[in-house]
Amino acid sequence: MTTSVIIVSYNVAEHLRRCLMSLALQTKLPDEIIVVDNASADETVSMIKREFPHVRLITNAENRGFAKAVNQAMRISRGEALLILNPDTEVPPTTLDALGSYLAQHTDVGIVGPKIIKPDGSLELGARKTLPTPNVAFFRMIGLARLFPRHKTFARYNLTYLDPDGIYPVDIVSGSCMLVRRVVAEKLSGFDERFFMYAEDIDFCYRAGQAGYNVHYVGAVTITHVHGASSRKRRLQSIFHFYRSMWLFYNKHFAAGTFVLLRPFVYAAILLRGTLAFLWNGLLRRPGHFA
Repeated sequence: MTTSVIIVSYNVAEHLRRCLMSLALQTKLPDEIIVVDNASADETVSMIKREFPHVRLITNAENRGFAKAVNQAMRISRGEALLILNPDTEVPPTTLDALGSYLAQHTDVGIVGPKIIKPDGSLELGARKTLPTPNVAFFRMIGLARLFPRHKTFARYNLTYLDPDGIYPVDIVSGSCMLVRRVVAEKLSGFDERFFMYAEDIDFCYRAGQAGYNVHYVGAVTITHVHGASSRKRRLQSIFHFYRSMWLFYNKHFAAGTFVLLRPFVYAAILLRGTLAFLWNGLLRRPGHFA
């Protein structure tokens, strides 16, 4: 199975350098690597041209967002499988081979994602998720998921009651690293470009499931992710796009099925949570977390 790696970059030259170096050490090298740079102001473009001339580089004149940039790369890619990968990740040598083999051996699986760990070795909870229906999101937003991480109802969103080293079907795997069959990407027409950043992976996996493709989490395979390396540099913009994506996702998938008198309360909850996060980060300059 041939594989195209797709990376969207924005002002993370040093992280991207380490990511590309890790890809060069894979036991099964990707057939092509495509980097879409969203108008970085750092040395990203010159670094790629100088140090990684084999990389297919697309340079955008403006920041087009994650979904649009991924779709740009998908349209010119050649692989039977597409590895969507964040630039602030480092990929152990056997990762690409292991994920590709799993996808090849499980013909009913359309998307597969690995276990994601932080630089300190802890688990990134967003590696596997349940679809954030209003009730699932509610338990997380009010803190019950954090208080009761082993509870099968309260902790459904991040599935913290499941073995992080296990292998099982899930609703969502992280867009930080997901291997997608080309036929799935083509059937779904890529990512929904209304999502500038955040939730496009949730929407993509959900639509894949609706189209009849299984999504699997493979905890035996790992990558390291420096979460939010780019978004921390634009903290307030990231908060805006995160809660805007929540609004879009709810409106797209759940609003029509919600009792009409309850919809304003859902929208108000998203707006309130977003406003508080904006004020907390903007006035007090505390770091945000958007997983």
